[in-house]
Amino acid sequence: MSNVANQTHALRQRPEARARLNTLYMTTYFAAGSVGSAAGALLFAHIGWTLTILVAAALAALGAMLAARA
Repeated sequence: MSNVANQTHALRQRPEARARLNTLYMTTYFAAGSVGSAAGALLFAHIGWTLTILVAAALAALGAMLAARA
């Protein structure tokens, strides 16, 4: 649901550039997912499950705080 909402918001910015904006959005979306997956695997390998979950929770809290400020 959040993907659709974010994509709709991004594509409304410049309707004449929908194809380019959609390409940029989807490329960024999947690149960020890949980086997050790789980072999670590295964290798990080096610091274990409990600390990996704590890092994920801290990043989620930071994201929520930044979203609340916007």
